Amino acid sequence: DCIDLVCWRRDCTLMEALDVLLNDRPIDLAPATDPEPEEAPEVGYGKRKAACEAFLAALDEPPAAMLAWLAEKYGVLAPAVGDHRLAFVHEDNANRAMQAAIEATDADTVQALGLATPAKASGLLNCPWGWGAWLVIPYFDRQGRCGHLQARRWNRTDKNKGKGPKYRHVRGEVPYPWGIHLDPGERPMLVERAMD
Repeated sequence: DCIDLVCWRRDCTLMEALDVLLNDRPIDLAPATDPEPEEAPEVGYGKRKAACEAFLAALDEPPAAMLAWLAEKYGVLAPAVGDHRLAFVHEDNANRAMQAAIEATDADTVQALGLATPAKASGLLNCPWGWGAWLVIPYFDRQGRCGHLQARRWNRTDKNKGKGPKYRHVRGEVPYPWGIHLDPGERPMLVERAMD
């Protein structure tokens, strides 16, 4: 854009380019600040597990296009997707999954985990995971119960690549890899801070 052009031609900073474009009149901008992180009550592992299990069970299996994307981009084939219970959350099933989690626990727990937020206009609960399309990756304990959920954005087009976060997690500390069970001979690898 024009600001980048001035930066490049004058070899100057962004603020200096703005001064040039505004006829050398300094612009009065408040310093940018990051919003304070939301305080959420800690959820005990029993309730967390019940909410995550119910949410996961109410989701859809990944569609064929997502399976093809996983295979092509990451080498993850359909049998592994099923074995690890990877799921698909999108605008059509997110609120259904949120409702299942509420029925398994309660609305306060599901809000504390970040799986529900009140709508500003109506105050009704909505699932923020319903925006876009997400691959849901469950984390399991030794009993095979889901105690944490991570979602990875499925970028369907180049147009929406930069919009919104790439990853989501339920709120609270990730309870793994403690208690991870490895068969003899298996080699764990740390990949992008996740245990594979």
